[in-house]
Amino acid sequence: MKRLKDQSANKAKKMAEATGEEGKKQMDELINLAAEYLNNPEYANEDLNDPIKRVELAIYEQTKNEIQHKYKNKIPGVIVPGSSRYLGLEDKDQNQIHRIVVYKDLADDVVKALRRKGYVSKSFTYNKQQWEQDEKKREELSEKLKNAKRSLNGVAVTGFQ
Repeated sequence: MKRLKDQSANKAKKMAEATGEEGKKQMDELINLAAEYLNNPEYANEDLNDPIKRVELAIYEQTKNEIQHKYKNKIPGVIVPGSSRYLGLEDKDQNQIHRIVVYKDLADDVVKALRRKGYVSKSFTYNKQQWEQDEKKREELSEKLKNAKRSLNGVAVTGFQ
């Protein structure tokens, strides 16, 4: 993690100093480094204070190829290259859910633009602490439900004997 952050800081510094074709090359390297960070499962549970945000995107079967083509020709500086992920969710009409990563300050604009184009999209910010609290509460409620079923079953068995 630290290695990637140091590398990206160095790349950003070099990019600021470079101009023209060299600047474009430095920008591409920085974007590839960001994509490596985002796609690495080792960093998936880490709290991200970086200026990025995930956007969930429902892609309809008939527009899947169109989206993939547009994604490859994306607007630089809006969508992080290489961040598109198929989430493995598909309905009976073969509509799919994909995730893209965009910069936080542009996330609302991206969601609005996608909605205008007819795509269902929703921004998502991962919060590990909130997830842990929700998971703990879910386990508590699950345990309460088991106990309630057990006591109801006991009352029913006793009542019919």
